[in-house]
Amino acid sequence: MKVAADPEQVDGTILDGRDYSSGQLPQENIRIIKEADATLRLNLGTQLDALYDRPHKEITNEGGTLIIIHDADSSEWHFFECLV
Repeated sequence: MKVAADPEQVDGTILDGRDYSSGQLPQENIRIIKEADATLRLNLGTQLDALYDRPHKEITNEGGTLIIIHDADSSEWHFFECLV
């Protein structure tokens, strides 16, 4: 899923970037994203490579893993989920 929002309106929400990590995504997150791309036939192609070095957040619970990647250039957040 992709969400677009005004960055000034996301304070205190799951989109708030203050608790996001920067730099390269961990290999496990990259695997989840590639599997979602292949399974859902998203055809993100080379766009995937651009997502790997964006600020990101991982939320894990008994239901699975949610990865959120923030693309500040477009004010978009990309959500990828791996269900257990």
